[in-house]
Amino acid sequence: MAVVGAVAGTKCYIYSTAATAGVFAVPASPDLWLEIGQISNLGNLMQQFAKIAVESVGDGYTRQIKGTQSVPEFALVVNRKDDDVGQVKLKAVLTDRNSLWWFKIAENDILTSNPTTSFFQGRVYSGGSTYGGVNDLKKSNYNIEVEPDSISTVAAA
Repeated sequence: MAVVGAVAGTKCYIYSTAATAGVFAVPASPDLWLEIGQISNLGNLMQQFAKIAVESVGDGYTRQIKGTQSVPEFALVVNRKDDDVGQVKLKAVLTDRNSLWWFKIAENDILTSNPTTSFFQGRVYSGGSTYGGVNDLKKSNYNIEVEPDSISTVAAA
């Protein structure tokens, strides 16, 4: 039975080595996933279509049809912790211009020991510290461009 659940308890991981070019099989070794700690806000893994406006003089309507499909960037916000192994890896990956990296989102499915898990490859396009007011935490924001062909989700068992 599917249960509506909170995001609290969801975890995000990055794989410790770059993905093999052109291979979208999820890495087999569970020991090489590094948890990204202190997550404040997770991004979205949604698919969207461009809208194409079709205008007709005869009936005076504008209709919308679906165009190309895309996946927007995955925006990840963390409470900055400079010795967190996952955050250290994100900083290092930011300077890599060519490689795709595996990411894993493990949801907090309270009724099962095997949570719903989503996998995707992406490149970290931006990242760094963000500040606020006197009562705000120091944070780091990372924007990950998702490779659409790599997204896979394994439902809770």
